[in-house]
Amino acid sequence: MRITRCQSCCMRWLFFLDGHDCTDPGPVDALLYQESNYHILRPSYFSGICRQAGTRPLAGGYHIVQLRVQDCPGFNGFVYDAYTGFNSISRILVEEVLPCE
Repeated sequence: MRITRCQSCCMRWLFFLDGHDCTDPGPVDALLYQESNYHILRPSYFSGICRQAGTRPLAGGYHIVQLRVQDCPGFNGFVYDAYTGFNSISRILVEEVLPCE
């Protein structure tokens, strides 16, 4: 992950399922804030559990999974240079977890 061409900027990488971000227990995301205009490529890993996307509980079966990049809350409307996966292979692992009984 990298952001550049900005001062006091913040970008957010987050997973969406079926067009919505996760709401239960919360978003599956990573935020990157930097104070000065650096050009640092950062290897990253983030994970989480998503039981509900938007207002709809997730059921078993097929889902559309997306990784999106957007402004952090409070940083709307700024134009930053956000890169993901420079000269590398990116992997997403999704696993359906059955509830405990």
